[in-house]
Amino acid sequence: MRPSGQKVHRKRGSFKSPLSLGNLIPSKKIFKVILLLLIIVLPMYYLLEKSTLINKDNLGIKRFTLLEKKKVNLLLVGTVIHEHNEKLSILSIFSIDSKKGECSLLSIPVDTQIFNKDEEVEKQKLSQIYQKGGLKLVTKALEDLLDDRLSYYIKASRKETQKIVDLLNGIEILASERISFKDRYTNFMVDIPSGWQRLDGEKASQYAYFSNEGESRNNIIERQQKLIETLTGKLFSQNSPLVASEDMVQTLKDNVSTSLTLKDIKHLIKQLRNFDHKELKLITLIGKPDKSGQYFIPDLEKNKKILSKILEVEHILPFQENIAIKKAEKSKEKEVKEKLKKSLDLYKGISDKIRVRILNGGGKKKVARILQKRIEINNKVDVIEVGNADNFNYKNTIIYEHLGKNPNALYIKDKFLRQGIIKQDLDKNGSADITIIIGHNFKP
Repeated sequence: MRPSGQKVHRKRGSFKSPLSLGNLIPSKKIFKVILLLLIIVLPMYYLLEKSTLINKDNLGIKRFTLLEKKKVNLLLVGTVIHEHNEKLSILSIFSIDSKKGECSLLSIPVDTQIFNKDEEVEKQKLSQIYQKGGLKLVTKALEDLLDDRLSYYIKASRKETQKIVDLLNGIEILASERISFKDRYTNFMVDIPSGWQRLDGEKASQYAYFSNEGESRNNIIERQQKLIETLTGKLFSQNSPLVASEDMVQTLKDNVSTSLTLKDIKHLIKQLRNFDHKELKLITLIGKPDKSGQYFIPDLEKNKKILSKILEVEHILPFQENIAIKKAEKSKEKEVKEKLKKSLDLYKGISDKIRVRILNGGGKKKVARILQKRIEINNKVDVIEVGNADNFNYKNTIIYEHLGKNPNALYIKDKFLRQGIIKQDLDKNGSADITIIIGHNFKP
């Protein structure tokens, strides 16, 4: 024992705990060990953060950050629920190429034949795979078939699509022919006339989701493509309620099943705001039915060239801020601006309200009425008369301008016809500002 109050002098660093790092590892090696750990751990952490393989939603579909994508492939899935059973009805891939400012829609028949060596049943339809394993198995089958990864999915039942269309106050679709049949799955009766139709949610969902027994795949896919094309145009237009209201964006997300976050959807709206849905490339998987007619067999060789352009994905590249505006070199900026100014100058002096007469000069049934419905959607134009021309021998469509205002005729041609010969026939006291005579070359 030391005397009370006596200090004990100990050399600094002479006491070592039995658990100190110095006892476990020789002191000269401590720095090397720490450095080695940093070299190993930090790169691993970075790779794990960036890796798309560990970032999956509950369906196993890989998650990407939109800001890191040059191309985004959205798997679009439509289903019909009847008597508690869910059937695959629509299967498409919506591809967005921000660098080129292009969008493509690849439609895939739901009865496409898939070979699976791991299963007892060697071949199955995509619709059968969906019934067996849902979206997760269908996604895997498609990725194997197309040899590509699908970034995101959006799944909507017929009823959910109905709600979305109603939120948008309906859509306008040009039905190439009347469809009237009883759906082969639900026995629901569908009846939609030909020509331009304004469809509410119920009719629009029937138009795309239902099909007739024995109906061709091309007809079914054509209707599905029209619905998706029209919805794209309305959802992402400058006047879309999604642009004006964040509540609408949340409502849209609530009405579908999707791997997109709310932030992702807002970003897509921003990217696609200026995209013209009429420029959407509509593509159908190439193939033919088998001898039984039950399976659609894709021709992989013929599809290869098309798919390589649509589905080629490059990761970790910046996603352009606006899909409709392409970066121009500084030397070309002036030229681009001048072209834009000229296009705007074309319509200077246009009438506040253009009165139009439509006459059928080609003899095709209902073409005048179809054009009337197309034009009447526009609030700058009034159709005051629809009838037949003096004969049905007009080869070309002619646009007669009666006021001496050429911008009126240009507007009608560019907006509604995209064809036709403009001629002046001055009649300032007449009832019509423009007379359209529809020729044989008119394509509704």
